[in-house]
Amino acid sequence: SIGMGATHLFLYLALQSCLPGLCRTVSGQGARAQERYFFALVMWPPLAAMLATALLVVPGFLSRETNHRSEDTGWFCVVAFIAVWTWYGTGFARSVRMLVETYLFEKSLKHHAGKGEIPGDEGSAWIVAEDKPLLALVGVFRPRIVLSKRLVDASALNPAALQIALKHERAHAAHGDNWKLLLANLLP
Repeated sequence: SIGMGATHLFLYLALQSCLPGLCRTVSGQGARAQERYFFALVMWPPLAAMLATALLVVPGFLSRETNHRSEDTGWFCVVAFIAVWTWYGTGFARSVRMLVETYLFEKSLKHHAGKGEIPGDEGSAWIVAEDKPLLALVGVFRPRIVLSKRLVDASALNPAALQIALKHERAHAAHGDNWKLLLANLLP
């Protein structure tokens, strides 16, 4: 655990020092290519730390351990162990909370929203009777577009602007952005 936390921290700090050069590297690419590149950079330190710990540190320790009896552990090791697992546990807790809140919101939508057709649009969406303007992609497993009735009304939003906003939300769905958000919240 201590090795995993130290590896993660080292890789994170190394990445931060290289960030200006990495930004220049992708500056000429398209928006989606940049997004994929930076998502991979965000995911790299914790995933590499977990992989290094699982494949190198733990097997190396177990193969060289000669004392198979219980050992005294110093307070520093105990505190470091708790700190690393708390750090990773908060990411896991964030993801679980995100999934639960999404599930409860989707469940409430089934009671308060209706599936409707949007004039001039090829798809359908969940339409809620909401005074505030609302347009979002909701859900991880089966993402759906949710929008308020106010946005569908011609007086609230220009139909061309609504089409652009809906295409934007569909692009989020097509590229699995809610999955990426869940994974980004899962890791510390």
